[in-house]
This record gives sequence, structure tokens and C-alpha cells, in this order.
Amino acid sequence: MSGFQTQVNVQYAFGVQGALYDNSPVRSAPWELVSDNQAYNVIGATAYTAVSADPGSAIASGVAKAGGTGVFVGILANSKVYATSGGASGALSPTLTLLNYSIGELVSMGHLIVALPGPANVGDKVCYDQTTGQISSYAPTAAFTASIAHTTGLMTVSAVANGFLQPGMTLHGANVEGVKITGLGSGTGNTGTYQTNLPVNAADVSSQAMTGDQLPPSAASVTGTISTAGLMNVTAVGSGELAVGQVITGTGVPANTVITALGTGVGNTGTYTVSPSPAIAVTSTTLTADAQIAIANTQIILFQPAGNGGLGVLSLTGA
Repeated sequence: MSGFQTQVNVQYAFGVQGALYDNSPVRSAPWELVSDNQAYNVIGATAYTAVSADPGSAIASGVAKAGGTGVFVGILANSKVYATSGGASGALSPTLTLLNYSIGELVSMGHLIVALPGPANVGDKVCYDQTTGQISSYAPTAAFTASIAHTTGLMTVSAVANGFLQPGMTLHGANVEGVKITGLGSGTGNTGTYQTNLPVNAADVSSQAMTGDQLPPSAASVTGTISTAGLMNVTAVGSGELAVGQVITGTGVPANTVITALGTGVGNTGTYTVSPSPAIAVTSTTLTADAQIAIANTQIILFQPAGNGGLGVLSLTGA
């Protein structure tokens, strides 16, 4: 006979993507989905912006697209309310993807369960790809060691503990509080030099630990190859940072190629899985990736890893 139970797991699983996590206040509205590619309309994974809306309000119901650079209007949610056309294997096969011109329920406030394509931590900020609307997360702060010359404002970064440096980042630390990175030098996100707006009448800042307010991954330009199996191998980064959900373009790259998973790369050189796979292998060439856009006042409050990513709970304040 086995012994008495001595442990209770409070949470075995917290739900499915696109579902509300708890009874927190919710704001949602029905929108007509008209995305650049209907494959982007994934429940519990896609953020939307307004294409057209009620003339009296930029966020009232209307037409919305996955990604975009307009007003953020919510995340596609509530998989149980839709009639679908099935998937590639037939009209009755399960799917979380809606056709264009469907009416989708977009949640802009509440605690929502989403599928995250990469690793995440509680407290991470949330962003989406401006083309696909794919949701991902990024650390709220970068931590690094650097010095700054007051005569030129040039910051030399000797080590990066976590995060990614880019123009627009606000710095924190002794004698640098509020100073911003204004441009790139030899650094492209990690070690190297960066231009700052440190006043010329300030003292030199000797090498010290600093932090910076992390920004979402910027558009990237890299050198790499893509195999017919969909493995992208990045050998050099010219600028920016790679992230899951970004659309990749370049000579010989199929239209709407998207980074779907991390391999050995975590934003810079290394391998990444992309889809669709090219019919003919892409030899070493310049590849570009589009920028990620932050969802204001939104953060990860729970994360359960699975594979390369996992299920996360977003706290959307609706602000």
C-alpha cells in the first residue's frame, strides 16, 4: 500500500490560450478581422490594431488587422465562441486560426492566457510583431557594465548580464540617472560603444554596473542562411535584435517567412526555426526582420514553459 498523500498541487494547468484566466475586470469588443494574411489570425497569440473604427472613437469596434502601427485594440481571444472552417486536413479538424472577415472578440483589458513562442519570466513586458501581430515578451531592464567619457558622451560597454542595448534606452546608475542612449557606435545591442547625451560639463563615468529601461526588439539586419528544412543560421548581426514572430525578408526568402522558434540564437548570432521553408536553400545573404511594438502597461504575471515557449498570463490594464 502506498503512503498517504503529502503534497497538493494547487495548479496542474491554468487553462488554454485565448481564455480568460480569472474574474478580473474585462474589456472586450467584436471587430472584423482583415489582416494582411489570414494565417496571422491566431486566437490567444495575436495582437490587433484598428484599421477603421467608429468616427467618434479610435478604439470603438470596426475593422482591425493583425499587427500594424495604428491604435492597439486588443488580443484575439475566446476560442469557444467561433464557428471555424477547420484546418488543412479538413473542415472538421481543430484550429485556432480564423479566416479574414470573421468577427473576432478582441480583449484589451483583463488577465488573458496566451501562447508565447519564446521563454518568458514573470514581470516581463509584452510586445507584438508589427506585421504578424505575434505576441512575445521581453525583460523590463537590461543590466550591463560600462563607462562614459564626458567630453564625447561615448559609452563603452564591456559586459552585458542581460537584455539588449539600443537607442532610446534610459540609463540608471551612479551619475547617469536619466541619461539616454542616442545612437550606435561599434555596439549593436551588446558590448561595444554607444553615443549618449551625457552633458559635456559632467564628470567622466568610470566603469560601473548600470541598468537601462528595456525597449522591445528593434528591426534587424543580419547575415545568414536558411536551409530547406527551415533552419536559419545567423552568422553576423549588423543591427537590431531577432525575436520569435518577426517576419524575415531577403533574396530567395519565401513571402511571409516568420521566425517560429529559437535554436541556439537568442536575438543575435545562432540558429532559428523559420516557416515556411524555402524550396531552394538560401545561401549567405542579408536578411531583415521587422520591429516589435510594445503593448503599454501590460506584463506577464504567470508563465508555464512548454517546448521553446509556453503559456503565459498577460495582465492588460486597458490604459
